[in-house]
Parts: sequence; structure tokens; C-alpha cells
Amino acid sequence: MLPLVFCQLPCLLAFVFCHMSCCLAAPSLILPCAFMFKVYRSCCCGKIMARAPDNIKSINRSKETLKLAVRIIDLWFVGTPNRSEQAEMVIIDSHGDAIHVVCKQDQLKSWKADLMENCTYVMHNFKVMKNDGQFKICDHQYKLVFTGVTVVRQSDLEDLPFKKYKFAYFTNVIAGLFQPKLLVGKFSCNLFN
Repeated sequence: MLPLVFCQLPCLLAFVFCHMSCCLAAPSLILPCAFMFKVYRSCCCGKIMARAPDNIKSINRSKETLKLAVRIIDLWFVGTPNRSEQAEMVIIDSHGDAIHVVCKQDQLKSWKADLMENCTYVMHNFKVMKNDGQFKICDHQYKLVFTGVTVVRQSDLEDLPFKKYKFAYFTNVIAGLFQPKLLVGKFSCNLFN
């Protein structure tokens, strides 16, 4: 049998006690020890059964039950505060891949206080949409939109990079070798002078 971490011992003991109680009532239900441990590992050890985070690069429309371990590298609010406001952000994963995320007004009330630039999160369940707006924040083919079942949990994920810069050579810019509808850098706009 594999060695157990001490913190898992109470869970194993509860499982064994429950199994033995059932076996006393019905001896034909006695399970082999190896099978019992396998069931214990699949039921009780959250770290063993936890699903690995998805990569931003692999996001497409085939799956909306995503699990992402990310850092918010840019966060801004669009619209009139407390009226018709939405949050937009750029998140980055451990591979340095980025994607644009939108939290519309109906979901913003739930998450506004929790979303902070440069903090790390585990996020689940988004609507995946084509990133085909007039201007793109990121060069990813898709963007993510919060839904009523989106879950955001702040997590201490120190291995996630901060903002990753992708510099262009001046010669490429002069020659027109760039994506003309991709926004680059920090932009600020004051509509009320």
C-alpha cells in the first residue's frame, strides 16, 4: 500500500470504519484491501482527483467548462459606474499565453470587489466567444465572457508570470508587418474634459 500523508489518515479511518460496519452487517460485502484503498483514493483525496488547469492556448468553442489558473495582468471598467458598467481584463496563464475576458454588468456586481490587477485566481466556466471585434485586446482567436455559473477564487499561484511583453522590431513596424487591429500598450481615454 502507498504511504499516506498524516492529514489523510482521519479520512481513511472513517472510510475503513464505514466499510467494516457494512461488512459486519453483510459479510458478503467484504472488499479486497487493494480495491478499498483505490476507492478511498478516488473519493477522499481531493488533491489526487483535482483536474489540471486548462491552457489558454488550447481554448476553443468545444469546451466551456474550463478551469484556468491565471493572473489578471490588465483590468479596466467600461461604462458608467454603478449603472451600465462592465469589466474587461486580460489574463495570463503559466505559459505566458493571454486572453481577453469580459464580465458584463449582470455578473459584475458579484465579482467587482474580488477582481484585482496582478492577483492570481482559479477561474471556472465561461462562455467562449469568437474574438472578432473591430479591435482586439489580445491576439487569441477567442475571448471569454463571465456567465451565471462562472466561479472565481483568489489563489496564491506564485509561479504565474506577470505581464509578458512582446516587442516588435521597428523595421517590422515601418514595413507594416504587424496586426493593424490589435491594440498594443496602455491606452487611456478621457471622454469628459
